[in-house]
Amino acid sequence: MTAAVKQGNSISRRSILKAAAATVVIGSVGTRAFGEGNKELSLWTTQSAPEQKAAFNAAAQSFVEQNPGYKVVIQTMAEEEILPKLATSLAARTPPSVIANIPPEFVMQLDQQGLVEPLDDVLQSIGEDDYLPNLVDLMRNPETKKVAGLPYIVSTTSGALWYRKDLIEESGVELPGDWDSFVLAAKQLTKDGVFGTVYPCGKNNMAEKLFLQSIWQSGGFVVDPDLNVSLEDRPVIQALEFAKEILAFSPPNANSYGYYETVNGFVQGRLATAPYAGRVLSNIEAQNPGLSGKVSVMGYPHPKGGVEIYTGDYDSVVVPIGIADLDGAKKLTKHLFDKKAYVGILHAVPGHLLSALKSVAASPELADNPLLNKYATELGTLNDLSSKIRSLLKESPDHKLNIKAGQIVGSHLLIETLQQVVISGQAPATAAAAARDKLALVLKS
Repeated sequence: MTAAVKQGNSISRRSILKAAAATVVIGSVGTRAFGEGNKELSLWTTQSAPEQKAAFNAAAQSFVEQNPGYKVVIQTMAEEEILPKLATSLAARTPPSVIANIPPEFVMQLDQQGLVEPLDDVLQSIGEDDYLPNLVDLMRNPETKKVAGLPYIVSTTSGALWYRKDLIEESGVELPGDWDSFVLAAKQLTKDGVFGTVYPCGKNNMAEKLFLQSIWQSGGFVVDPDLNVSLEDRPVIQALEFAKEILAFSPPNANSYGYYETVNGFVQGRLATAPYAGRVLSNIEAQNPGLSGKVSVMGYPHPKGGVEIYTGDYDSVVVPIGIADLDGAKKLTKHLFDKKAYVGILHAVPGHLLSALKSVAASPELADNPLLNKYATELGTLNDLSSKIRSLLKESPDHKLNIKAGQIVGSHLLIETLQQVVISGQAPATAAAAARDKLALVLKS
């Protein structure tokens, strides 16, 4: 996962035609031409850090070595660029062979419009039983029962709360067990230029996920199991009130914070606690080794009597329709799950990118990493948290698959509700009622 903001864009036939007239420049990285006349496959990914590019290049190299006659062109882009650029490529009849990192909400939007190939045969060759529980169900078309994409990278996003062990010990603060004790701890830890925590409130994906998590932890849903408007008053109001309380011990510009500001604030030592995924570990080792060994992680606290549940990411692999070599694209998709290639990609940012496959998560090959060995306890916590992640596509086991999840994300109704309270000063009950009305319009669209 990158720190880019995810947008809930929807690709329609009309938008594809509009995109055909747009000029889009996609940078090519890691292009490997292995001889004239080779069949070319293109792979899109959002994993653009140097070490991540190198890992995908290595996976492409091993694919070519095992499949003579192919070359693989890798292109990187931010998450918010995927749908517009895919629309352009589909209109031009030059779609990528494989997209390796795409949010599940987007996958199911594309599937509903018939824009991705089913991957049941690839799933069968990987083994559905090897997946973490419930992941594949998020990718299964509720009508055709075919699988639109394959979950690839799991990340806890806002489910993990990192904390400074040294500051906790110096202040005599107990680790928070619920929202009330978290607010108290954040207050005690706010001193000497360090803020107790941060509750990001920028108009971005991280802030929206954290607020969604707060609603779920309060026992609420966005939609009910039959996909009708939910957003019950009590859970939404409780989540809004908690956000207001914890913001008092966050940086004053937290209303613009997202992924980047949150991880940097913690790594640079300006925050005593912070929600984020496992990238914290590699960033500390590279950018602030003075904190090495002084941090740990726990599940983000929930209210008393609430639910231990978290938001996260399940970036998936898809094959768009209309590609020239479907068989080659499926071979490349399968190769991304090859243990050596997969572990190499996961090791690019150890602890941040978690395996969707149980066999890889438990493998000695994945464990064979200095950073993961050093933070073995924290890695175990991150893996445990990833097993408790919930998705807006399916908010509970009793929920039907919510195909409108991407449109809900794209409407920004959740983050706008939060901002109305914490920035504009609106009463939580008023904001909750407005959110329900806006949600009703999204569900009817």
